[in-house]
Amino acid sequence: MSKKHDVAFVCDELNIQNKNGKIQSIVTEPAQNKDFVGAVFANLDLLLKNKDIIYSHSEFYNIQIPGFFVGGIFIGQRNLLLGDLMVLWENTNWHSDDKYYYSIVGSPLSGRNSAKWYNSKTKQFEGGPLEPIAKRGWGELGFPAFNYKQHGSFTVKDKRIVCPGWSAEPVVSKLTLFDLLDKLKPKQY
Repeated sequence: MSKKHDVAFVCDELNIQNKNGKIQSIVTEPAQNKDFVGAVFANLDLLLKNKDIIYSHSEFYNIQIPGFFVGGIFIGQRNLLLGDLMVLWENTNWHSDDKYYYSIVGSPLSGRNSAKWYNSKTKQFEGGPLEPIAKRGWGELGFPAFNYKQHGSFTVKDKRIVCPGWSAEPVVSKLTLFDLLDKLKPKQY
């Protein structure tokens, strides 16, 4: 259990099984990412309660959180900003039941994949394949995230989602997540 946050990491790597059945490590979580990712989920209720403020202010929306990304073999990796991920959680299967996905890698061709998520019920970080949430494999969660990062919108169940804080060339905020949390937390006098 992290001393800074009320959350625990169970998974430190993203792995994918290749066609020969061998497990390959795709991404190993750097230790410094855990503080940022842990802080997001330790303050998840506060962030979700203030989503409209985050969506409407680019300096909040464009806060970079190391460890938030979507990656696809042959198509690259896209880092997800705080606002990006919040839009995906609100509108796609990036949030399902008690799972909040924050990193997904895989193959758009084979559908093989690996993901990392936070389980809000157990307060644990977990990882593994996307099944059963993504019955069609990586593409079900990967493509909306890539379309969003490229075009500012995506389609889910025949509904077009236009992302409120999207910019074709976002300027990563100079604020950190901790700056935002200080601004959002009620002042105690």
